[in-house]
Formats: sequence, C-alpha cells, structure tokens
Amino acid sequence: MLNLRPLVHPFIISVIGDGHSTSLWYDNWHPLGPLIANLGARIAIDVGIPRDATVSHIIHNTSWAFPITQSLELNEVRRSLPPLLSSRVNESDYVRWTLNANGKFSIASLWDKLRTFFPKVGWHRLMWFPGHIPKCSFITWLAVQHRLSTVDRLMLFGISNSNQCSFCQGSESHDHLFFNCPFSQLVWDAMLAKLRVNWHSRTWSEWVTFLSNKKGKSLHVVLTKLVFTATVYHVWIERNIRKFQNKSCSGEVVAHKIYSMVRARLLSFQVLPPSQADWVVNEWNLSGQ
Repeated sequence: MLNLRPLVHPFIISVIGDGHSTSLWYDNWHPLGPLIANLGARIAIDVGIPRDATVSHIIHNTSWAFPITQSLELNEVRRSLPPLLSSRVNESDYVRWTLNANGKFSIASLWDKLRTFFPKVGWHRLMWFPGHIPKCSFITWLAVQHRLSTVDRLMLFGISNSNQCSFCQGSESHDHLFFNCPFSQLVWDAMLAKLRVNWHSRTWSEWVTFLSNKKGKSLHVVLTKLVFTATVYHVWIERNIRKFQNKSCSGEVVAHKIYSMVRARLLSFQVLPPSQADWVVNEWNLSGQ
C-alpha cells in the first residue's frame, strides 16, 4: 500500500481556507503540485520561509503575500497561485479527492483510474449473470479461456505423458471433456431433458457463443445458464475425483448433483424470475416459491 502513495498523491489536493493546517512546501495545494517535490529543497532557503511553515504564512488578510524574487521559478509559483476565496479565509482547510465530483474518496474511482481497460468480452453474460453460482461460474470462466489443466495442456508443458480422457479412451481436451466424451454426453442428455430442449451438436466455442447471446432475465434463460455452468463445474469435479482420488460416480449421479445444486439455487431466490412456462416450475419442483 505504501508503494502506491506516489500514484495516489496527485489525486489528493488541499483546498485552502485559513491555511493553518496545510504545509506550504509539502502538501498538494498549489497547481504546480507539492513545491519542494517539484522545485527542490532549495526553494525554502531562497524565499526565506521555514520548511515547516504552513500556507497561512503567505496569506495576508484576504490576499496572497508570496515574496517577490528575481527567480523565474519562484515568480512562476507566485503567478500561478490558486484563487483565494475571501469567503473561506476564516474557515479551515480541507482535503479533496479529485477523482470524484463530490470530493470524497472511493476505491472504485481509484481503481478506474489505475486499471487498464479492455473491451468487454461477449461471453461475460454466460457466467456473470444475476443469480449465478460463483464456483460454477469461476470454473466455466477458466474453461472458456481454455485455462483448465486438461491433459492436452499438461502435455504441452511436459507434465503428462498421456492425453487419455479420465472418462473414456479419447484424447482429453476442453471440447472432448465437456461435449464429445460419452460420459459428458450422458450427463448433458439428462440435463437437457430437464430443460426440455434439443441442442444440436456444437463445438465448445460455438456453445459459448450461442449461450452468451441468450439475453433476458426470464426463468428459462437463468435456468439454462445455471444448468450450463453447473454441468461444466460437476463434469470437471468428477474428472478430478477420478484422476486424483480413484473414485467415480455414474453419469446419473452427476446429473442428480447438478439438478440438486441448480434447484437449491433457484429456491434461494426471494422471487423467481418471470416465466411463461408452468412446466419449468413443475419439472424443477419450485412450486413452493
């Protein structure tokens, strides 16, 4: 945090009133910034004003009283002094945060100033939607960016010698693991039956694009995204359990876990999203909502 001080300091300015609480040389009250930082320590000696002086030292009644010298730098300091409001000379100085119109500090304003902006990605709606399940959305976010440690990626780094899928004899990749593997297809078939939809065969990227374009806040849209992200999550978890714990569940059991998780999430809503299909409420046993 201390290392951020040079970045943050320019956005904190002192607004002068009577000048008693603002350092003449060190605080950021002048348009040129902190005077000693920009002009060097010699400036206090040249002007003949102590380094611990406050701004009140150069205020006389309601006017500035900065010494007149032959130094071009000091004369520039004098010429660029901020307006001194007569209505404030009897009031205390205060600190203002320049990144907010109300002058108050906020983490959001600092973050927006310091961070690098990138274009929005189209798939953000697929995982960061109202009512999403954070751990499912996180795993899906990694999967969308092909950052899950599937064995085809591990082989690229020389970590694995075999690219065999944990569910079948195929070669494990994002496309295979989540859509082409017979085990995953069994799970998807069970979940698609719960959604009452018939999705055509697509690649991983095509699925992401297709579902990202689903807009709206209807119950069916929210349910579809919950099912998708929960299925990606549970397939990945089942894959890791088989690979590292030498345990396994059937596709039907995994599908039931997905159903239970999604249903529990829907039941946690204070008010269910609007729906024009009664079958959704019946199929997912949401009649208590």
